[in-house]
This record gives sequence, structure tokens and C-alpha cells, in this order.
Amino acid sequence: MDGETDGIVFDAKSRHLYVTHDNGTHLWAVDVDAKKVVATIEIPGAPECLALDAAAGKLYLNIKTTSDVVVIDTIAK
Repeated sequence: MDGETDGIVFDAKSRHLYVTHDNGTHLWAVDVDAKKVVATIEIPGAPECLALDAAAGKLYLNIKTTSDVVVIDTIAK
């Protein structure tokens, strides 16, 4: 990772670990089998907490600097 990490959540279906950049503006998707970052997702402010709805393929991430909730499609490529 190229910065401090904070929240993490594991999606067993895709075998991706989602990791927030503490006080940063992005989220990393890590392929746990390949042991590498496969995506860097820009977000509109510093993240606080995240939750995964694996059945729906959605990751919910609240942004503490704007009080917004970002919904990320974990199925889309």
C-alpha cells in the first residue's frame, strides 16, 4: 500500500480484500491469492467505515469529511 490503511473487509466470493486509505481519497482492492492490488478506486473524501453486501455485490463506504455514503459495485470490472 502506498499510504496508511484503515478499514478492511473481505469478499469471499471474489477473494478480494477492500482496504481504505486512512484520511486519503481512495480504496484499494487486493486480490488475496495474487497478493497484489488489482484496483485503486477514487472516493470523494476521507473514509470512515465500510460494509459489504456480498449477495448484492455492493460495498458501502461512509465518507467522514462529507457525511456521504458511497456505493461501490464490486461485481463490475
